[in-house]
Amino acid sequence: HSVKILCDRLKVVAQRINAQNNKKNHIAIVGDLVETITGLNHINVWQEIESGWHGGNAIIGAFYIIKESFLDNVDNVGTIYITSGNHDRLSSNKDVDRAGGAAQIIAEMLKLAGFDVQWHHMIISVESDDIRYVFTHGHLNLVKQNLGEIFFKYGDQNKYNVLISAHLHSRNKKRPVITNEEIPID
Repeated sequence: HSVKILCDRLKVVAQRINAQNNKKNHIAIVGDLVETITGLNHINVWQEIESGWHGGNAIIGAFYIIKESFLDNVDNVGTIYITSGNHDRLSSNKDVDRAGGAAQIIAEMLKLAGFDVQWHHMIISVESDDIRYVFTHGHLNLVKQNLGEIFFKYGDQNKYNVLISAHLHSRNKKRPVITNEEIPID
């Protein structure tokens, strides 16, 4: 949970995006914009965060990190798509804030800063270059469904569909990213 390491990594990502020389760079941020608001999302998480990075400071800090270390360094920023993650809730109890209010607040702050932002607490489905992208955070039960069901509900049956989600807090894979699965059409 190092803010400095995060900022450095986001600047590297911005450089990699810029190296592609795209006309527009649409950005998907799929949840967990903050680690915790209350410090109590998980037992003892308050011990793992840097001092002062909870409450309102977590939201304000996340906004500045995303804006200054990432978006301000990306050329030709298009639409920014943001979905909420399980850490983005404003309460320590997931039943009290299912919409991930911290991500919503950060999305609004980015709008005020002049960015084109679309936020949804659960899922965003957009088309780009004849591909349907479905963005969500991996904590939701819908991600645990059959991919065919997700694409039937949120995708486009006449397009190639791509699901982009995140939930693990590690670069390590726990299961294969690509699986071959036969889905009966009937």
